[in-house]
Amino acid sequence: TTTSRVSATTAATTAVAVSALAIVAVSSWITLFRRTTKEPRIVSLCPSTTDTLYDLGLARYVVGRTRYCPKPPNGDDKRDTPAPPKVGGTKDPQWDRIRALKPTHILFNLEENDHTHRSTAESICPTLVHTPTTIVESMDMIFDLGQVFQVDHEAQRIVHDIQTSLDQLRQQQQHPKQTFTFLYVIWHHPDAMVAGRGTYIDSLLSAAGGVNVATQINDQRYPLLPKNELDVQADFCLLSTEPYPFKESHLPLYQKYGRNCRIIDGEMLSWHGSRSAAGLRYLMDYFDETK
Repeated sequence: TTTSRVSATTAATTAVAVSALAIVAVSSWITLFRRTTKEPRIVSLCPSTTDTLYDLGLARYVVGRTRYCPKPPNGDDKRDTPAPPKVGGTKDPQWDRIRALKPTHILFNLEENDHTHRSTAESICPTLVHTPTTIVESMDMIFDLGQVFQVDHEAQRIVHDIQTSLDQLRQQQQHPKQTFTFLYVIWHHPDAMVAGRGTYIDSLLSAAGGVNVATQINDQRYPLLPKNELDVQADFCLLSTEPYPFKESHLPLYQKYGRNCRIIDGEMLSWHGSRSAAGLRYLMDYFDETK
């Protein structure tokens, strides 16, 4: 009918308009944050993001980092790149000091940083917010940083490395197909806490064939571990070396939660960005050793 044709035409026109707006929005985002000067001044408030900047070849542009962020590695000429000054912690950055550094960009993470500080960061300069909770989002962040700071080639190289590592891990778990259940413990005192679904940690372990039994507790991203045993004992109870520094001495306290209770490198499992490839390769070796 005429009415149906008009409705269809209107819907199609609306869809095209929305698509056009989406393209403009992405283009405007890149234009807003793309560095317009030869010398950007970056303050990074998340350790793994700082690490990613270094791997993108942007160490000389980092003018501020948290006390938990790594120092830049040696340059191609084997000389040390000067370490950027520390501007406090991830939860308690020194905003006056950051402002005095006159940054052109602040890199912010809603999980690592206090989300209520976001407006303070935005009042100083353009603030890029990335909070990857999956491997794909980790790669997206790298692409974004590559576009903003005009190091697209390096970003593509790093993402290719991550994708290759992910494909290799999946292939390893498929021949023969292996699945396992796990609990990943990140905190001990006063209450034990585990990584739940919707976390970057869960994304990596899921890629390795893992099924997170933290869902038996509740749907929170970081649920507290009950004092009593769970209904189902996990194949692996993994005690992370960060943020809580679990040691071998803690293993007997958590054996009731998993048939195999082990220490695992927390940095490898929780640092997103360019460290994702190393984390995926680490899991290939980690679970290969348990066979």
